Amino acid sequence: MLVIIVAMSMLYFLTQQLEDISIFQRAARSDPGSSNSALTQAREALLGYAITYRDDHPTEVFGYLPCPDRDGDGISDPNSDGFCATADGKAEIGLFPYKTLGLPDLRDTEGGCLWYAVAGNFKAVPSGTKAIMNWDTQGQFSILGSDSAARTPAPDVSGGEGGAAAVVFAAGTPIGTQSRRPTGSLPCRLNMRSVNPDASANPNPTQVADYLDGNYNFAVTTTIPITQGIVIDSGGNITNNDLLVWITPKQIFDRIKRRSDFVTAINALSSSLATSLAPATPGAPLLSHDGGGTPVGSSKLVGKFPAATGVPAIPVNYQTYRDNWRDMYRYVRCTPSSPTNKCLNVNGQSCMGTLVFAGQHATSGPRTTADKANDATYIDSGGNYSAYTTSGANSFAGAASFAMADPSQLATQDVLYCLNTLDVTAITGTSGFTAAASSPLVSSFAGSSRLGTSVIDFFSARSACTWSPTAVDFFNGLSVYFRLNVNTRDAGLSFVVADATNNPSTVNLCGGIGTDGRLLGYAGTHASGNRIKAPKIGLELDTRRDATLATDPDFAVTLLNRHAAIVYWGTTASNDDDNTHGAGTAASSTQPLNPSSAPGVVTESFTNLTAYHVRLDIQRTYAAPVGTYAVTAYIYLTSDPSTLACRSLLSDPTSLADFFVNVDTGGLCIPTITDTITINDSLTAGNEAMKKVFLGFTTGQRAGRSQDITIGNFAAQNH
Repeated sequence: MLVIIVAMSMLYFLTQQLEDISIFQRAARSDPGSSNSALTQAREALLGYAITYRDDHPTEVFGYLPCPDRDGDGISDPNSDGFCATADGKAEIGLFPYKTLGLPDLRDTEGGCLWYAVAGNFKAVPSGTKAIMNWDTQGQFSILGSDSAARTPAPDVSGGEGGAAAVVFAAGTPIGTQSRRPTGSLPCRLNMRSVNPDASANPNPTQVADYLDGNYNFAVTTTIPITQGIVIDSGGNITNNDLLVWITPKQIFDRIKRRSDFVTAINALSSSLATSLAPATPGAPLLSHDGGGTPVGSSKLVGKFPAATGVPAIPVNYQTYRDNWRDMYRYVRCTPSSPTNKCLNVNGQSCMGTLVFAGQHATSGPRTTADKANDATYIDSGGNYSAYTTSGANSFAGAASFAMADPSQLATQDVLYCLNTLDVTAITGTSGFTAAASSPLVSSFAGSSRLGTSVIDFFSARSACTWSPTAVDFFNGLSVYFRLNVNTRDAGLSFVVADATNNPSTVNLCGGIGTDGRLLGYAGTHASGNRIKAPKIGLELDTRRDATLATDPDFAVTLLNRHAAIVYWGTTASNDDDNTHGAGTAASSTQPLNPSSAPGVVTESFTNLTAYHVRLDIQRTYAAPVGTYAVTAYIYLTSDPSTLACRSLLSDPTSLADFFVNVDTGGLCIPTITDTITINDSLTAGNEAMKKVFLGFTTGQRAGRSQDITIGNFAAQNH
């Protein structure tokens, strides 16, 4: 009977212990006999925390990991009595912060709490004190097997994954002299805080040696080797039985870089940095390098992006990206740095410099200390690295933006940005314009700036043109301002932006006369046999109503008046319809449709003895083989009091930098005309269409009539 009683007591005790443990393990493990499920859940939760860190910390970057639980309540404890308080590079050890990670109280097979160590560089310490975080951030743990062989490469090993950034431990049964108090069914926090206040007899994170094998010292900045699994010494004694899971920096960033908002943030940062390198001041140089840059021959300087203190402010949500990711950028600029010295060819565009987002190391693992001292591990091998390091080799080619969604573009591919400041080739005044030899209507712009004369030719209609002396780069946009003075009106005029590839010279670059000068010198063929070839964009200012001529561009029922309009070119069959509204083909990039109604065509009074402020803005985006042109024009009477607030923003630019002021500030300016078209490179035999353009005015005049229109205060700026 005594034996039976003892046996039943032991069975009850064992059953009770198993039941107590299962309260936690039932939620933590799918395999009741293994710690693997609890460890796997812990590992995935840590990865999830790292790749969503910015979601809960919008001014931070992705990648950081929680600090351990230091007091047993399941919650991460940063900045606790100096624990995990600063980015000191030292690893931290404690209990696994399951509540912070949204998990149940995970346990090992002995019912013991899981332990957790985080590398110094990955600690989510308080904001403002964190270590630099990007895909080159190294872990701190080297994981060894029971045979002492590496299970994952150690940190700072070339070609590796950066060691381990975090390790989760299932301590298992005590071995050797380890002394522990079983937690039983009680949560770690109750067992540690309430049941037995004697911390030395509980799962106290300060008593690491009673739980984790290996006599580890985590309070260091150097590599920490950690052993996984069963190790038996020569005497047959178990010296290690810790089971581990770990995550590496590469595993973290393999997931982060596939987030669309991570891609968006990198592209937004790159665009902001590229803009900050090119001050909005005419003729200004690009910003200097960090440390001045390294000369490559006599033509260029290369090096890192300027220090954060030398970079203009960028949106607050990207400032931490700038500080954490600036090492990923390399910067090249021509010497001397001047808008007239565009020594680089960047994806086919002439540039004063280039900003390179270098992407990941070719191995997709973190760059080592040695790698970071070698620009070859940043710049793509081959052409770009040759251009970066070789005098006279100045052509760069790469992606236009970072895009992990494209399987053909690796995260290691160079992303290139063309850098140019405001171009001093911009035109100020009208003295630079030259009338074509066959332009009797255009007087010298150096004097009266007249388009047309007050002399009546009773026998024939006329057309004429005047052009800037040289072609200018379009870049990303073009802004033009001039004062239009209508002294004596007739057929009118057009301001023209004409492609310089198909129109290589401005000599006799005029359109035809047409019936009574209606082609305005923009459409048709001139008497000289020349015409303005497509592609071209015109702002038509038609100052005469002619309701009797059905073929006149202003004859539409809704436009029985003088008018302003955007015109392109018509069908390939006839170039006489280039300024006919509605001519062309909708959604065509080879013969775009001219607008036939507002907002592409609007009525204007254009009476005699009136003056107007005219501003034209064209924003250009180019992705070979198509360019998109968003056209906006403002045409305001100088005497109209209702437009005073806007005219103060439009009129008489005091400097070319005025063109970079948003004229629609506060909704004061309402555009008179808007339209958008696309232009295909097939029009220029595969060369980039509208890359360089001529700027000019064309005009027409009827027989037996005079026309006197002057242009003043002219200014044009590309950007």
